[in-house]
Amino acid sequence: MQRSPHFLIPAEAGNLSVDQTQGVSLYIQVANILRYAILSGAIAPGSRLPTVVELGDHFKVARITIREAIRVLAEEGLLVSSRGRGIHVLQHPSQSKPAPQIADAMDADVSSVEIVILAVDDLTTVPADMLKEAIAFPTYKGITKIHKFEGRPLGLIRICVADSIYRRLPKGAIEKKKVLPMVRALPAVGALELKLIITVEPADVVLADHLRCPLGAPVARVLRRAIDTKGRGVYLALSWYRGDMFSFAATIPNELLPHLSTGIDGTL
Repeated sequence: MQRSPHFLIPAEAGNLSVDQTQGVSLYIQVANILRYAILSGAIAPGSRLPTVVELGDHFKVARITIREAIRVLAEEGLLVSSRGRGIHVLQHPSQSKPAPQIADAMDADVSSVEIVILAVDDLTTVPADMLKEAIAFPTYKGITKIHKFEGRPLGLIRICVADSIYRRLPKGAIEKKKVLPMVRALPAVGALELKLIITVEPADVVLADHLRCPLGAPVARVLRRAIDTKGRGVYLALSWYRGDMFSFAATIPNELLPHLSTGIDGTL
């Protein structure tokens, strides 16, 4: 008789199931449900999960979808899968390893962060919430990319760089190095004022898909703007980082403390 994996779903989770119309990748939905079951204690450490075939039948998805969900949870240190032994919950599920601090990720070439370019576009306008009070350049180059840490998505980054500045960057460099440090290093750019706003928001469908995190999970939203001496937005970036992999550290001189402002949304 085929084993039923219904015991995997905690009673308090109610009717958690895969929704084909939700807009979130099916393997992400399966991973979310299994993760919840593991972390809630519904599946005890050391337990053996049903087979890929059984899980596929239960969730009504293809085997490749189950395998991808298992791979995600294995990367998170929740499961281990081996041929001939099946899929097991680890005895002591590991916590996510901390990612490089966001200050390092913005200002330095962090070798442990993998850069995956999703798109590079020509832009004649930039979103108003990125530009704010800065003066716009005539055209920008738009860059959309994913940063990965130890193979796991760390952040989704959308950057707008003044086209005249972008053309001065080394060809192909955006695939290997952070954009802002390269922009700041250009002699033609001159002094830049960096403005930073960090808020926390729940992951929507797009973010959950890109970052492989649960729908509604906390993500750090980081808005960065590098403004030149003429008030122009040379570099504008809007990034979303997984809350469980995000850290921020800054050293602020005493003379600057009176100039800091804190809003009710947690921004500085």
